[in-house]
Amino acid sequence: MKRLLLPALAFVVFLLVINVDAQQQYEEGYYEEGLDDEKVEEMLENILDNVDSPAPSNFMGNLLYRTKYVNDWGGDYWDDFEANLVIKKSCGGKVNGTYQVADDTFHDSYTYGQYIDAFITIYLDNEIPSEGCRRSFEHDVNETKSKYDVYQESENRLIAYSINIGDWEDKNAGFGEIDRHYEIYCLEYFSIEYYEVYVNVHITIDVDVSSIRVETEYEKNIVYEIDPESWIINELESIQLYSSFTDDLTNNVKNALQNLIKEEKGEEEQEEQPIGNLAIKLEYYFDAANGKPLTTNWPDYVVQCGGKKYYISCNMTVEHLATGKKEYIDVGFTSGEISMDKVFNVSLINSTGDGRFRITLDVFTSDTEYLDRVKDDSFLPNKAVIECNVEISSKGNIRKVTITKARNCWIKADDKWEVLWSKNGYKQKDGTNGFAIKVRSVLAWEERVKYYIYKFLQESNFYSNVKNSNKFDLTKIEKIPIYYLRTKTGYDPSLNVINMSNSPGNIYTYSSDEFDSLFHEFAHAIKEHAYHFADDDVDDYLGGGHGGTCSVSNIYFAFEEGHSEFFASLLVDYVKERGLIEEQFLAPTDYYDASCHFGKEGDKIEGAVAGLLLNGLYLNYVKYKYKDNPQAKTYEIFARACELCHKYLKHYPYSIHDVIPFIVATEPEWSNELCYVDIVWNGGYQCKTSIHGNSYGGKTDGLYGYPLLIAVEPSWFTSVEVKVGNVPYTVEEPDYGASDVSDGMACCIFIEKNTRIEADFSQGDGVYMILYDLNGNPMEEILAMQYGWYDDAIIEFEKDGIKVVQGSVVVKSNAGTTYKAGDKIKITPHSEFVLSFDNETASLYVMNGSVGVDNGVSYEEVNKNKKAVVTEESIDVSNYKNKELDDIWDNFGDAMETLGIEKEKGNGEKQPGFEFVAIATAIALIIWFRKRNR
Repeated sequence: MKRLLLPALAFVVFLLVINVDAQQQYEEGYYEEGLDDEKVEEMLENILDNVDSPAPSNFMGNLLYRTKYVNDWGGDYWDDFEANLVIKKSCGGKVNGTYQVADDTFHDSYTYGQYIDAFITIYLDNEIPSEGCRRSFEHDVNETKSKYDVYQESENRLIAYSINIGDWEDKNAGFGEIDRHYEIYCLEYFSIEYYEVYVNVHITIDVDVSSIRVETEYEKNIVYEIDPESWIINELESIQLYSSFTDDLTNNVKNALQNLIKEEKGEEEQEEQPIGNLAIKLEYYFDAANGKPLTTNWPDYVVQCGGKKYYISCNMTVEHLATGKKEYIDVGFTSGEISMDKVFNVSLINSTGDGRFRITLDVFTSDTEYLDRVKDDSFLPNKAVIECNVEISSKGNIRKVTITKARNCWIKADDKWEVLWSKNGYKQKDGTNGFAIKVRSVLAWEERVKYYIYKFLQESNFYSNVKNSNKFDLTKIEKIPIYYLRTKTGYDPSLNVINMSNSPGNIYTYSSDEFDSLFHEFAHAIKEHAYHFADDDVDDYLGGGHGGTCSVSNIYFAFEEGHSEFFASLLVDYVKERGLIEEQFLAPTDYYDASCHFGKEGDKIEGAVAGLLLNGLYLNYVKYKYKDNPQAKTYEIFARACELCHKYLKHYPYSIHDVIPFIVATEPEWSNELCYVDIVWNGGYQCKTSIHGNSYGGKTDGLYGYPLLIAVEPSWFTSVEVKVGNVPYTVEEPDYGASDVSDGMACCIFIEKNTRIEADFSQGDGVYMILYDLNGNPMEEILAMQYGWYDDAIIEFEKDGIKVVQGSVVVKSNAGTTYKAGDKIKITPHSEFVLSFDNETASLYVMNGSVGVDNGVSYEEVNKNKKAVVTEESIDVSNYKNKELDDIWDNFGDAMETLGIEKEKGNGEKQPGFEFVAIATAIALIIWFRKRNR
């Protein structure tokens, strides 16, 4: 009883404060007569008489003590009630067991005790329109939150708890003890007209198991008739149990008070209105081809899911909560609807005065393939549970139905489907005029997930930007089965299946982080089908156990997993913001911004790779620049960069290093945000992206400021040195400790004064240089190559043009940028051409369009299939045959086709001068080999 003194004293203090307010209100004429005191007292007595404190499932005790009292704290200007109920339950005893010492068996025992104390208080402000109960509620909420952990909180409700574990074990003594103490506080408040009610439920649970023998060096094989740990109460079950108990108690008080108010006012029963029906819908599948759910009326027995027919059985039970009586309902439905009076047993309300019912819905199938894959015969992820409070009129007819709880289903009580559950509790709905319940099958959930992935890819222009995207179209996605309750979650490329370690009930449920896991595994499938690596040696670095998103692995594994995490987080935000999956089902999106992802070898850490793309590209760049559908736009940028990587490096990205330059080239403004998140923010993700280029200066002047992509195909023969101002960048086959993987490499620099590219093509490989505008469109596409000279090819980018100092280039000019051969020869192209420059002489072959040549002395227009030999004194233009460029096509045909230059068909003799080019090439190679041998 001492535990009741503190709340009672606190309440008395509040009543004294209220009395002052009440006197003032009385003097000002605001005093209102309350309900009849005797009837209020009788109402509270009846409520407490029908209350029994529930107990957790493994509590074995019985009622030890029960007492109640109702106090009328009546004063001159106020009239308030306090109803208290104390229930104590307990059990205890001894459990026998045995243990062994050597070959001898000895008897043993431990003692146990379980104790539950329930302190239930109902405060009711019966008269003046003050805020006494509200103040008391808010005071207790603040006090409780300062001392206990919060489980759930809303404006008028608080669930809090504390757990004290005092278990101990002494192996030297050979004994241990289980000592657990739990406290649960449930506080709820409501008001009706002038009347306020505050319900306070305080539960204490103690578990004490002592003299538990523990194994020592000598005492072995300890066996008890009941495992000592089986007496431990489950904390979460207890919190949820007493939370629901308090909800039910509050609703009982509310219903009783409403009835008493109406009785006191002498309200006559209104003319009874017809009550609506209950309708039940089963979403059995989702038509991905049309983006629409497929539903049927309850109960149905055969449904067509895709190309397969499933035979199902529908189960509906209705339980009267006060009596525990259940009814199974399988008849009375017409087109999926049933009358309310066939669902809710009015006679049970008449006999008990309690109108609380629970509807449970489930669907079953015996399909063998389904059972093997899902490991359950339920067609639904979870049973749907709907609780209603039903009120009847004086004539015994249903006059009001309130939906108080609805879990694992959707409710339609007006014009839209709603999920009534939230983290703060359940939203109540009036179902008097009829309402509908919809449940969704596992197959429908699966098909929705697949459709949302396809829809996301479609909106990100994946199917127009990625060459092999047809290998992951909707048909291919639908053919990837999902298996549940497997040993480990993962995508199996050999079987093309996704394995999930959890059950459907733990995936397609509220606050589920398993949607992220599903999207993650489908991302692996995307890479397998559409971005598959060209070098099989990469596979040696993938797979195996995950050390977590903060662990250092290798650049290939980190990118493989980082892409999946990046994709999954985008998908979670996409379905959430588009309302495709209600927010109640989704856990908070993981953006990989925990401290463990920063300041290490980020390019080898999957969480750092994902975090760099999510925080750098998505959250801090795309969301500000592209307002519409930022998730799809982010993946469009990424996928386009992957395809550019494939185009120029001849493989899809193996690591974060492969994709970064291509993103910067097409989204130049991102370079600054990239630098910030990689180097500065929280210590930086440290993915070493700065080795791939400089940062955007924010403006252009001539060619200065534009992004230039330099890409080297995988080959250890080729090395390119790029100088921007006085800062050098080397672009060559990288060395990440994986010499068996041919990576290739690229960088993206923003042109500045004195930008110079020097390429060693001594073994004949080419280098791509793509000049982009600020919108990601290629202005100039250049293939630099060694052709006929043994020295390095040198190209300089000036403010007003591109200067070939030495070497050969194949050009596809989209913007008509001026080219220079040396200092005096200018070429203004609108075409595709080959340009070589050496010893002050330029050789020009025009394959498409036309080129204007100006050497300062004269000007000539050189058209398709024409060649020009240009010096400072002359421009000689003549025809050429396709065969004159055969050596170029033989050595660089694939690279030229990469630029979109097609070789024209046709025969013809080699033109005069071609043999000279061939001989010059041969001589150059001989000289080079001699130099190399020396």
